[in-house]
Amino acid sequence: MTDRQPVTFANRRGERLVGIVHAPADRGSDTAVVLLSPGVKTRVAPHRLYNKLTEALVAQGYWVFRFDFYGLGDSEGEVDETYLADLYGSVALGRYIDDTRDALDWMERHYPIQRFVVGGLCGGAITGLMACSRDPRVAGLIALGLPITVEGRGVDKVAQMTDGQLARIRQGYLRKLFDPRSWARLLTLQTDVRLLTRAFRKPVQTPKAATAAAPAPGASPDAGAGPAAAPAPTSNLNPYFAPAFFAAADRGMRMLLIFSETDRLWWEFEEKFLRAHPGVLDRYASRVSVSVVAEANHIFTLAPWQREAERRLTAWLESEIGAAPIGGAVRPHAS
Repeated sequence: MTDRQPVTFANRRGERLVGIVHAPADRGSDTAVVLLSPGVKTRVAPHRLYNKLTEALVAQGYWVFRFDFYGLGDSEGEVDETYLADLYGSVALGRYIDDTRDALDWMERHYPIQRFVVGGLCGGAITGLMACSRDPRVAGLIALGLPITVEGRGVDKVAQMTDGQLARIRQGYLRKLFDPRSWARLLTLQTDVRLLTRAFRKPVQTPKAATAAAPAPGASPDAGAGPAAAPAPTSNLNPYFAPAFFAAADRGMRMLLIFSETDRLWWEFEEKFLRAHPGVLDRYASRVSVSVVAEANHIFTLAPWQREAERRLTAWLESEIGAAPIGGAVRPHAS
């Protein structure tokens, strides 16, 4: 069990946010990993993923900070969205950027921290990227299942499906070809005929023009204000993803992107970003590491998938970040 301290701090809106600071054995370490809430699972993450990662990170010599964004978990504030998809859409467009920056400022004031690694699973990954792409204190981004698209009730999920998603759905339909119950569902109009038709239609390559909705380089959402913009009608791409990605990579931020093999987010990243930017991973090979955990799902449900993600994360931190202590005594905590 790590040495941990429950803490509270106020964000710039005056709301009290609740979190836990985990201290390494060498309290003079100058580096903190801030694990950002992936969504409604808050600072724990699905299947206690963040708790498990924290043990490994602290053992490696890092401070670790996990906290709840406003309106989630134990923190103050309200979430007004009725539908979960709309909440996730607002997260992707920058809802919790301010909370993230406030957390880093608070950590820097109260602990001997000189640099940060930020990120986490899904919403935590995109929030970390957008909040810190230009922050010189942030040396690295951890992204487990990085979303590059926007969810919401207004998004046509069938129209926006990738070739990879459609191939998997097509395989599922083929496996049910000789199942009478599947034919009964089709004949009684319980099957999504539009999805069925799309799955068996010839795959269409994602055009480069689909990225045209991105704002000019340097643009960013108004943090904390919910959805800042809508994706273009022809694409569900997050208009802020590419500018933040390139800003972070160009300033030298190290990025670890770990995807799950069966996760649609991997197919979206590959088909909607990499195809639109040929050679981007070669260009940033020294800064951006991308890997895929075989057979894993989006939330790394099974223990072997969690252990593999942890192994890759700790190896990357050792190679790309390090945790050299700055020496000296820990700064006293403010009252």
